[in-house]
Amino acid sequence: MVGWEANSTGKLAPCHVDLGPSMDPHRLAESAVTLNVSLMRWRAAPSLGIDRLQDLKILLLGAGKTVVVAVMS
Repeated sequence: MVGWEANSTGKLAPCHVDLGPSMDPHRLAESAVTLNVSLMRWRAAPSLGIDRLQDLKILLLGAGKTVVVAVMS
């Protein structure tokens, strides 16, 4: 229950919201990828083509100036 709202008869009734779809692991993973790639573009390379980068299957591990790239197949 998230609150109260008027129903069809005009009386206040509890309002329910289903958060199940927003907690889907696949959907959360897609959201995390989009956020991380956008942050990479914002901080490091404003000209980075994020559409192309999101489709790649790679793992970037970095600390400072050192970056290790692992290609996932």
